[in-house]
Amino acid sequence: MNFNPPDNNKRESPRGLGSPESFVDRDLLRPRTLKENARRVMASDRRNTTVVTFCYLLLASWLPTLYFLFLSNPVSDALDALYAGFYDLSEQMAQLSDETIVTLYGQVLSGAWSALREGLASGWGLFATFLLILILLIGVLADYGFKSWSLRRLQGEFVGPEVLLQVVDLAGKILLLTLLVLGTVFLWGWLLAPLALYMWYRLRIAAYLMLDCPDLSAWQAYCISPTILRGHKWQLLKLDVSFFGWLFLAEAVSYGVSFLSGNYYVYNLLALIGGTVVYLYVEPYRNLSYAGFFQALKNGSPQLHELEEALAERRRQREE
Repeated sequence: MNFNPPDNNKRESPRGLGSPESFVDRDLLRPRTLKENARRVMASDRRNTTVVTFCYLLLASWLPTLYFLFLSNPVSDALDALYAGFYDLSEQMAQLSDETIVTLYGQVLSGAWSALREGLASGWGLFATFLLILILLIGVLADYGFKSWSLRRLQGEFVGPEVLLQVVDLAGKILLLTLLVLGTVFLWGWLLAPLALYMWYRLRIAAYLMLDCPDLSAWQAYCISPTILRGHKWQLLKLDVSFFGWLFLAEAVSYGVSFLSGNYYVYNLLALIGGTVVYLYVEPYRNLSYAGFFQALKNGSPQLHELEEALAERRRQREE
């Protein structure tokens, strides 16, 4: 199955993927339509939606926040040393020569590296670093699990919190796809920030592709996403913008509640609780809308259905 970019000099055939000539109903990509459908799905089973979202927030938000709040680790110590060094340097930069600034930058980086090495030299430091990596991996898997829940609920399937764990079978593909996306955005970001943003938008539905068709490899999902999104990134941007108000509200509540106490730990815990209250509604609302966006693109891409059928047939042949 070929996914070659269409020839812009010719009228695109009905099998084109994500091009302006494809069979994607643009009315279905309107933020208002997507959000109305998301609200209907949420209202159909409010209790299950809340339970799944709460479990997702525990794994993706509470777990890493509590870890950084109550446990010291070499990575945090190195980052703190880096931040403190750069902050002090920025305060003095106007009074220093270029040669001195370069030298001091080197000293700050060397100090952060030394803090990391010293932390890893102890048994606790190694354990804390391992625990940090594990928590971050759990967060990535929980994010994909929540996307999977959104996609399956939108397709009419009833799934509960267990779906957050079912993606473990795809852990290898998920980690590889995450590294591919982050690596691409990071490398382009070195050249120009707008280019990094553009590349990120081209890869936004790669996760949904792999979750919807587990037979796809991470590389295939990575390569197909830009093709399907051709001509539709503007609609995706409008959907993002439509949620800015909700995200601002969540942050405002989070930090507004946190000022009820001046204690460092209570301050952060109140911020976490305040944000969670709003995100219990916002997160399923957003994810169901993005899943609907992907579903509309998929329904307008016959060639993607053919690829899924071919991969499924190949898998059945291997099993036989």
